[in-house]
Amino acid sequence: MALRTKVSDTLTARFPGCRIEGLKRAPGGTRLGGTIVWDGFAGKTQLERQDLLWGALKDSLSEDEQAQISLLMAVTEEELGLILAS
Repeated sequence: MALRTKVSDTLTARFPGCRIEGLKRAPGGTRLGGTIVWDGFAGKTQLERQDLLWGALKDSLSEDEQAQISLLMAVTEEELGLILAS
């Protein structure tokens, strides 16, 4: 199974109703990154959000697969709207 699919499946299973945007490797890049949009992140710090994301990924991915992930941004729908509006 491709890493992109594995990451997407893992996160959508762990965070029901989340939306994953732009999950891809940069052109010529070797690492995967993207944005996870989920209202369940509301009230949590970025550190708490990252702990949740990486906890899910560590349960499903090998260390080699984890090393192929660079940046996962964790935002709520409202936060994404503010980012896109600025």
